[in-house]
Amino acid sequence: MRIGVVPLKSIKMFEENINNISINVCGYENGEVVGLYYLTKKNKHHYINLTLLHDGEQFHYIQILKMPRLLRNQLTKHENKINICDGCLQHFNTHKILEEHKKECGGIVTILPEEDNNKLQFTNFYKKERLPFTVYTDAESILEYVCWGIIQGKKAVKAKKHIPCAFSYNLHCSFDNSLNKFKSFSGPNAANDFLENLIKHSKYIFNNYLTKTRPMNWRTLIAVCYVTYVKTS
Repeated sequence: MRIGVVPLKSIKMFEENINNISINVCGYENGEVVGLYYLTKKNKHHYINLTLLHDGEQFHYIQILKMPRLLRNQLTKHENKINICDGCLQHFNTHKILEEHKKECGGIVTILPEEDNNKLQFTNFYKKERLPFTVYTDAESILEYVCWGIIQGKKAVKAKKHIPCAFSYNLHCSFDNSLNKFKSFSGPNAANDFLENLIKHSKYIFNNYLTKTRPMNWRTLIAVCYVTYVKTS
């Protein structure tokens, strides 16, 4: 079957103009079927799978008459019949398993980048910066039996209550080890002591180290993003 030279992005419009045909399009690269490049959202009477062959700007479509036969060698070495999902190209040993899979399959489509937007570049450079301060906290509890009143099925089980008994925090500084601090608290007032000390310590760090502006150290190569910078003034 031949569909002229309809661009891939125009397949949807082609489907809408043909009343009884649904179309999927796969790719073919390095001797293997890849994709899907286009996954139909229609469920019409005739279902057609196509392979897109291209060489630079030249391309054409070839109809896939038997998808399992085409994909067998690249999916499995077994000679038993395989069942292919048209939505994601996964294979299954039985038709029953395939039908169960189709109920949950949302389809997998390969989206090709546009020619003027086909470069992938890391942008979250700020996440590579070390945090000046990091706080790690922990809490411990004692399990105390409360009652036998919870019923699960036909059994009465003991209900337990978590009683906080100890707290701790570890403040770590990435540029000065002398600012590292570990504190632990236990006893009936542990939670209150923990919060008061953590808040007090955090305010001290913020006011003395995080609110002061440091002068810029100009470099020709930025260590975080490796972008060369030339100072012009």
